[in-house]
Amino acid sequence: MVRCFVEFEKPKPVDTGDYLGCDVGVNAGVARSDGYIGQPLSPVMEEAQRKRSERQKQGHRKSSVRSAVKQVLDREARRVVKLAIRGDKTLVLESPKALKNLKLRGSIGAWAKQHFDVRVRQIAELEGVAVLDEWPAYTSITCLRCDYSDKQNRRGIDFCCQKCGFRSHADVLAARNLVRRATGRFQRVEA
Repeated sequence: MVRCFVEFEKPKPVDTGDYLGCDVGVNAGVARSDGYIGQPLSPVMEEAQRKRSERQKQGHRKSSVRSAVKQVLDREARRVVKLAIRGDKTLVLESPKALKNLKLRGSIGAWAKQHFDVRVRQIAELEGVAVLDEWPAYTSITCLRCDYSDKQNRRGIDFCCQKCGFRSHADVLAARNLVRRATGRFQRVEA
């Protein structure tokens, strides 16, 4: 067995000042600040679980249900980095420190967010795309128009501000608020 290590020069990432935010959720998969909403991860997970149970009935070994979701997230990670290159944008992601502190919720939990974050960073490093970390707290419950923050603003994927009536997709709103936080226009909220 022979191991060969190749070292090559990587482009130096530069903060362009033009940002593209990304938020990962169960309902929308990956949502971006440009309004893009990816495919939901729940049906992918359910289909993988169904296939796994059928394989187990046939006597096959256990397989990971997560791999199907990881494939979707890998495609999304490549897409978002390509988009950042084409538009000369800096990516804004949820802070990895915040992602490590997340508690598992639902069937997918925090690992999907962590996987997407790691993949985007790996691809961005190779391509020379700058990535900023922002703390994700309150991004999906804070209004873009009036900065009012309340848990009642969000119901599933729907966001409706209780103060001004602004409506949006909650995950796209979170991505846009990550960009606002990166540019210093997001108020520090203690809800």
